[in-house]
Amino acid sequence: MKNPSSYFNWRVLSAGVFGLPLGLLFVLLLSTLQIWFKEAGLSNTAIGFLALSTLPNALKFLWAPLIDHFQLPLFGKIFGRRRSWGIFFQGGLVILLLFMGTLSPKTDLPLITGLMVLISFFGASQEIVLDAYRIELLSPNLTSTGTTANVLGYRLGSIIGSAGALYIASYWGWFWVFLVMALIISLSLCLLLLAPEPLPEGPNLMQERKTKALDFFVSHKNYSHKLAQGLAWLYAAVLGPFSEFIKRKAWLQILLIILFFRTGDNLINNMANIFYLDLGFSVIDIANVTKVFGIVATIIGRLLGGYFSKKKGILQGLFISGLLHAFSNLMFVVQTYQGHNIELLYASIALENITGGMTTAAFVIYISSLTHRSFTGTQYAFLSALWYLSTNLGSFGGWLTDHMPWHIYFILTFLLAFPGLICLLSLIKRQKHFPLSLEP
Repeated sequence: MKNPSSYFNWRVLSAGVFGLPLGLLFVLLLSTLQIWFKEAGLSNTAIGFLALSTLPNALKFLWAPLIDHFQLPLFGKIFGRRRSWGIFFQGGLVILLLFMGTLSPKTDLPLITGLMVLISFFGASQEIVLDAYRIELLSPNLTSTGTTANVLGYRLGSIIGSAGALYIASYWGWFWVFLVMALIISLSLCLLLLAPEPLPEGPNLMQERKTKALDFFVSHKNYSHKLAQGLAWLYAAVLGPFSEFIKRKAWLQILLIILFFRTGDNLINNMANIFYLDLGFSVIDIANVTKVFGIVATIIGRLLGGYFSKKKGILQGLFISGLLHAFSNLMFVVQTYQGHNIELLYASIALENITGGMTTAAFVIYISSLTHRSFTGTQYAFLSALWYLSTNLGSFGGWLTDHMPWHIYFILTFLLAFPGLICLLSLIKRQKHFPLSLEP
């Protein structure tokens, strides 16, 4: 296991704090608000398709080059390129969440839908910044520990955005949910104000490609210097990250793994709370069992995921975690037949959270290992966007549950885990022909 003292390094602790707002927003929009909408009388189909509001997470690579390489005016001079963008987006999130808390899905659903899309856009944009900041902040000897801390912070944020939100909603109402969520995001905002701007390391492929492109446009195309500079920036910042990636071996197979690896799990996450409510569990039952009890199981899973990735190799650790997680989902089939059985729910959540924690930790370590330091924000945004795209595919879970019984639905989610596992197994067999980091 990792040296426990390494978790108290300020860079590692910072990586953990930066995971908080990411996990909080993701679970709040995708899962917790299901109950808010269900209480307002919306159908499962409508609730399922509202998850499409998280689509900006799957499209964030489109504007990632701008955030990755362009510095905000004024703010950028004061705080630096990474921190200025982070402060801008997190400040916007605080304002949007506070506004959302003043609305009701019974009377303001169109406005709430628009706000969810806007919150998702700001959340996806802050994720571009914070993921790049985290990767650049961590030295090579702290990468594994820092990534694990970030995933643990992400999970803690997701617990606050789920169990914490449900407790607050049950006792004080939904306005206070959005107020507390805004305050949690403010913690990360404060850290950005105090933390240093990371310094670039290693060769800057972005600058090299920009210089070569600028020379080409000026000398061969006779473009004006200003136009040549703009075209050179587009070539280096927008095309550069993708051209660098597709020069790697098995790049297409890697993309298929990221896209399909968690499809089945995302279908479960999208409708889990609705399933629990249909079985007769109360909101407090859901908060106690699936979130509070699940935190210990998840932390164990996160640590195991990091351990397997380090001891077995990144790909092998990811395969072991994913396979175990796929079989753990069959417990929901058993839960369907047993109905309102709180003891079985504890067992189901324990298995799901341990293996799910393993999978998430191994998956984040894998994606982080694929980024080049010259294109950190854009490449990580692109790779994680594919992950989120599979989450958006999970929005069809509402329609599926309206047209099939729960036990068939969960068997389907189990089967959908295997296309990604098969692609990963094929990549493992080929790994001896190229390095695991997949650098060219």
